[in-house]
Amino acid sequence: MNSYFNMNSRKQSSIISWLRLVRLPNLFTAIGDSLAGLCIASCVTGIGFGLWKLALLPLCGVLLYAAGIIMNDWHDIPDDRRHNPDRPLAAGLIAPSFALLVAIVMALAALALAAFLGRLTFLVAIVLVLAILAYNNILKRYPKQGAICMGVCRMLNLMLGVAAVKVTADIAIPAVTLLSYIAYVTYLADSENRKVQIPDKNVFYPAIIFGVGWLVSAITVLRVHFCGSFFVSLICAILGAGLAAFAGMRVYNKSIRSNEAHAFIGSLISALIPMQASAIAMAFPAHGILVIVVAVLLWAITVALGKVFRQS
Repeated sequence: MNSYFNMNSRKQSSIISWLRLVRLPNLFTAIGDSLAGLCIASCVTGIGFGLWKLALLPLCGVLLYAAGIIMNDWHDIPDDRRHNPDRPLAAGLIAPSFALLVAIVMALAALALAAFLGRLTFLVAIVLVLAILAYNNILKRYPKQGAICMGVCRMLNLMLGVAAVKVTADIAIPAVTLLSYIAYVTYLADSENRKVQIPDKNVFYPAIIFGVGWLVSAITVLRVHFCGSFFVSLICAILGAGLAAFAGMRVYNKSIRSNEAHAFIGSLISALIPMQASAIAMAFPAHGILVIVVAVLLWAITVALGKVFRQS
């Protein structure tokens, strides 16, 4: 009987270790990237999409995101043993070689899905894999270049959805907004391992970046396409920018420790969900309230999971 319970305990511990490794809360935000791209492209081009794309694109994006995260921790094992010894690979809870194999299988499965979704989607997926490899192997050593590359990775995840419909110049501002937001959040995260720090006004820049990006998109590109979903999109945008600003207010000009810095970065990542919903709402004008409800629920789940699993 004891051996049975011990075996069960080991299985649960292994599952939890894998969920920690792939940053479980962040997977919900990876789902929204490609969906946002799909919905923006459908809105501005008037081209519809099937439910199968609505199902397969998020899976493709999540697989690539999880693969990138695993590769990131695999490369970081020496540093994590000093700074984050509790992480699954650094702590020896998961065999590094097996983790790398799983990441490769995930990436190949995502590429196969992308190929099924279309030639252009497959091309974007290949570029995304190359960007992930560039970040993990070279650019992460350089804070600014690494942050920009991470933003490019997120933008390419959005472009997976765009490529499944049609790529147009109208997508540029929303894509650059996501790139800039993630790049700046990644840049802020570079200092999260300091024992004590006092954040300055730059903690408000992510909220400003998204707010300005959404407003410029609304005025220059999307105003004729919003139709009945405009106000739903506006509500989601205000919620997303507000959550990012509130996260900044909680740490601004205060002495915070590394665990509080990690929580701050996690809050900025979680704020992506209502931000993504502001784009997704455009494709579903008749279901705007449902989009808001789902976005709020997913955000709440992500925040709750973030208290158990680190997001950065």
